[in-house]
Amino acid sequence: MAALRIAVLLDSDPKLLSFQSFYRRFIDARVRAALLQFLEGRIGPDVFDPSRSDQIDDFVRAYREIDWKAYGRLINLRNRGIAHLTLDALKKSVTVEELRAMVRIVGQLAAQIQSLFQLNSAFRTDIDLQSRDRVKAVIVTARQP
Repeated sequence: MAALRIAVLLDSDPKLLSFQSFYRRFIDARVRAALLQFLEGRIGPDVFDPSRSDQIDDFVRAYREIDWKAYGRLINLRNRGIAHLTLDALKKSVTVEELRAMVRIVGQLAAQIQSLFQLNSAFRTDIDLQSRDRVKAVIVTARQP
């Protein structure tokens, strides 16, 4: 599930809204200035820390941490090992650590977007750790006689 969702969130399809499309727009100074002006009109003055500009900088910084070679292998895994189940054609994959790093970065990106646009969603950056702990507890319980 993590592989599928990360692939969608980082997809480069220009017709879809993804973290990659946010990144491309955030690094364009004209788009960034227009966005900050729009947010000021929609939400009000930028008075709390971190500033909206700092939040955009944090998004860009987190996005640049992505290991794109690992992401390429993740796409190969998604296309051949998950979506089409052609395991004989599966030549590349990702390690658990690489997948964990991508989940962490995607979580940071989601948190920045949520904060910047003041979205009313329940996402928290520690949700992956809580989910992992719940799964471990279920497995431990299931193994007990």
